[in-house]
Amino acid sequence: MTARWAVNEPTPGHRIGPRGWTTEGLLAHVATVFAHGPARDAWRAVFRTRLDWSASDLAALADPWWFAFRPPGQSVARAIGCVERCPVQWIDLLPADDHGCAAAGEGFAPDPTQLAQARAWLAGLNLNTDCAVVAGFPVPTGQGARVPLCLWLPQLWLTDPDPADDDGIQVAATVDRTLPATDIAAALARALTRDHACIHPGPRAAPAGGDSVDVAGLITRLAAPGAPRKVVAAWPQPVQVPRPRQLWLAGLAQSRPNAWLADLRTPFADFAAASPELLVRVHTGTVESMALAGTLDDQGGAGPGLAVEHGEVARYIDNTLSALGIVPTSSQDWHADGPLRHRATRFFGQKPIGVDALTLALHLHPTPALLGAPRHTALQWLSAAESTARGCYGGFAGRLRADGSGEGECAVLLRGIERTPDGDRSWAGAGLVAASQPLAECAEIARKHAAIWQAFGAGAA
Repeated sequence: MTARWAVNEPTPGHRIGPRGWTTEGLLAHVATVFAHGPARDAWRAVFRTRLDWSASDLAALADPWWFAFRPPGQSVARAIGCVERCPVQWIDLLPADDHGCAAAGEGFAPDPTQLAQARAWLAGLNLNTDCAVVAGFPVPTGQGARVPLCLWLPQLWLTDPDPADDDGIQVAATVDRTLPATDIAAALARALTRDHACIHPGPRAAPAGGDSVDVAGLITRLAAPGAPRKVVAAWPQPVQVPRPRQLWLAGLAQSRPNAWLADLRTPFADFAAASPELLVRVHTGTVESMALAGTLDDQGGAGPGLAVEHGEVARYIDNTLSALGIVPTSSQDWHADGPLRHRATRFFGQKPIGVDALTLALHLHPTPALLGAPRHTALQWLSAAESTARGCYGGFAGRLRADGSGEGECAVLLRGIERTPDGDRSWAGAGLVAASQPLAECAEIARKHAAIWQAFGAGAA
């Protein structure tokens, strides 16, 4: 066989749903796709069709591999199932300078061998579709740190419909060419019915009280010699969300129109977020990133450490992009996140040859907005100060093109709720520098928890 992959583009009139194809019609379409054009020599193909169901009808579709993502101003895209998972399941962060270049220093850089393997897997798919990606917060190791990485090719991509478009919902289903056509059609039909197996969380016990951090003690120690310039303290709070999970994104889309929405359920993580922070976007040869740090207080004023805190993050992103061959330009403004306002600097630049969204994301992650600076020292401090592992909080999630273009978009997993065996909990934190005021920083964290609860329609557990 001369070709491994092929794509069937949308065909007018192709539907699955109440007014759509029967299984027999789907079988005939599968046979047609694999009998004509480049797909006849392909092991896999991406089918593009339409569903007649509304977004609410799709609430019953669930799977251990479930991911929904919505950048501001776009439609929600849902990934269901897992056809293939990247064999690289973590990225080691090795000692480097603070923007990931020199061989030693006070920062981190992703292991180049592991990164190359992940990039090769992604590019080797050569499919006109997206992969889903979720990365966790770094876990300290003896030499540096390790970032859990979950990168997979979904069975289905469902995109919410345009209200003015009655063609329903677009589906991209990746299937295995080695299966008989009847098996492929049956598998597609099962995946696209509302009788699909659901994951229903069982009863959950309420978690214990929030695990706070000694903020005052951390700030005092930041003034000592050898201390990091900044650390970001965070902790969870138990929460109850009466709104059904399938309605979370709809509510968040209304209350947080400027946020990056993510709802992920994999065998390894369960987290939903309305994040105000873009980590990286690569599109049509352009790179974009954001430094988001510094929150106005209740009276709309800037605390004494805000400028220092934001400057650390902005310099880090600027230096990291420059080290990767990008010449960024920037603009600064205030970014609204529900009832909160943050200082934001946006960076733009041209994508150099050989640089892709995954490479940029793993060099930037985690920025000082989530960790501190220098990053290596800050991670050691936080490991000692925080009693609860962050998991997905402070990680990133998004979509990466599987066609070798290097395009993609990832957002930081902030302002979210984590589901655990012991109950749901919201996560929030604040950046601390030597000039910070303990009471003000604790109040900021409390306001961030309150903003999360407001967005999700939640309340204290």
